[in-house]
Amino acid sequence: HSPPFVGDVVQQMAADGIREGLGLVMAPHFARMSIGGYMDRARKALPDDGSLKLDFIESWHTHPTFIELLVERVQEARDRLTEEERARDLVVFSAHSLPARIADEGDPYPKQLQETADAVALALGLEHYTVAWQSAGRTDEPWLGPSLDEVIGTAAAEGHAAVVSCPCGFVADHLEILYDIDIEAQRAAAEAGIRLVRAESMNDDPAFITALANVVRDYLKGAA
Repeated sequence: HSPPFVGDVVQQMAADGIREGLGLVMAPHFARMSIGGYMDRARKALPDDGSLKLDFIESWHTHPTFIELLVERVQEARDRLTEEERARDLVVFSAHSLPARIADEGDPYPKQLQETADAVALALGLEHYTVAWQSAGRTDEPWLGPSLDEVIGTAAAEGHAAVVSCPCGFVADHLEILYDIDIEAQRAAAEAGIRLVRAESMNDDPAFITALANVVRDYLKGAA
């Protein structure tokens, strides 16, 4: 059973007599092509009489409780390394790649990924970290890079002993995690002769649900 489309949900909300709604997309970083598209579809489904009003949280990529959870997961992943590996590791923060033209269009998506990485690195005192892009679509136009696989190869060539993957643009285990990282990126690491460990996804962790609730509460306080 497939979940309903956002437009269907908005129409059902109006039919149920709901007068106000707040949208929160399960992706921390805003991109006009993805989250912006969801917001547009939701707005187009609103009743013409103005009986239902919708507001949206565009991004929550540096919310303190989200950053705290990422810090814990990156630390746990680094703890799985040997002391020698940890001394020469590279932490890579990644999100889903999008067509590279969005950077020329001034989309905030790349900047927001860097801001997430910077916040976690500051909290952990990381000396060696970077951002990468993964799961690019198979189209003729260029997509944001470097790819996670490319960064893994470069890290090995530069003498890093391990790569810690933090796919902070995703919140749950799915194709882009279980295959693109746990299979494809692991294969790239093995070929490059470097160890790869991944920070665990948020999934249904109660602490993550609490973080989302905090995002909503803080937004409503600011909007009041």
